[in-house]
Amino acid sequence: MIEHRIRRLAGGWESELLITIGDLLQFGQLVPIIAEFDALHSGTHLRFSREVFGGIWDALYDDRADLVIGAPSHPPPGDYFARDLGTVDFAFVVAPHHPLAQEAEPIPPHVLRRHRAISVGDTSRRLPTRSSGILEGQETLTVPGGEAKLAMLVAGLGCGYLPRSMVASYLESGQLVEKTILENRGNIKVFFSGRNPCRAKP
Repeated sequence: MIEHRIRRLAGGWESELLITIGDLLQFGQLVPIIAEFDALHSGTHLRFSREVFGGIWDALYDDRADLVIGAPSHPPPGDYFARDLGTVDFAFVVAPHHPLAQEAEPIPPHVLRRHRAISVGDTSRRLPTRSSGILEGQETLTVPGGEAKLAMLVAGLGCGYLPRSMVASYLESGQLVEKTILENRGNIKVFFSGRNPCRAKP
């Protein structure tokens, strides 16, 4: 689906495609699609960037991206197409030496609020910024991306949610421990979206 849309855009007036990748998506997942695109010899240059939360949609809204992949929720108002890519399964994790690792489950909000959350900062420039999995009044340490958040969690410097696919090997090795939260954030839908092909850039 994604590769077909890229082909269609590249077959028209686009000499360059600006593609923004959501922070929840592992770039390695795109390698087969990029290899298939290269085989077309279209002459279209692909330029990738990373954004977080609302910043993904912001890049599309602000004409800094032709396509976005792995954007949460639905696009802002505008002349866009959007395709559901499925859901991201999140796990709430801490290091085994973190105080929350020993707490009885499910952990209630008043206990969780005593411990610092590690958060990835929204990169929106024009659209309203957002956050997720943070309780009101909870101390927060904001980092620039998922890899930085993972490193902080493994070091025991806070608690937080990450995609299960990102932490699976750390849970298996015992470097992280998954905890059940009384008010779990749940999973989120992610989308592939972009300008409709008939719309020219300003």
